[in-house]
This record gives sequence, structure tokens and C-alpha cells, in this order.
Amino acid sequence: MDSVFVKNCYDKYKPQVKDDMGKQENMKAFCKCMLEKIKTKYSEDEMNKVTGVDIKEWDEQCRSQLLTPSIPETK
Repeated sequence: MDSVFVKNCYDKYKPQVKDDMGKQENMKAFCKCMLEKIKTKYSEDEMNKVTGVDIKEWDEQCRSQLLTPSIPETK
């Protein structure tokens, strides 16, 4: 189910990224992030319960995460 979600998500946005490899990688990371957000709140059989509010919130979180990736601490 996870790979189906990521593939569907990626296919949805693929026309926007075309052949830009960097954008393709970012889109895959975004789709995986969205999947992880969904899985924290819903089980696989509850996917139909995901709301537009959930999607909007997670979209913002995932975009923010991609724009400012966490920097590993150096010791």
C-alpha cells in the first residue's frame, strides 16, 4: 500500500517536474513525507478518513521540511 501511495502521489506531480532530476527527487521525498504523516494518524484501512485539513497541514510541514532539512549536529 505504501508504494502505491508514493507512486500515485509522484505520478500526480510528475508533469510539473518533467525531466528535472533534482525536482523529481524532491517530489519523491515530499510524497514519502506525506505518507509518513498520514500513517502517524490513520491506519491503512482508515485512508478514506484523511481530511482536506490534514492534507493542507501536512503539505505545509513536508514542504517546510524539504526547504530546511535538519542539519546533523556536530560534536
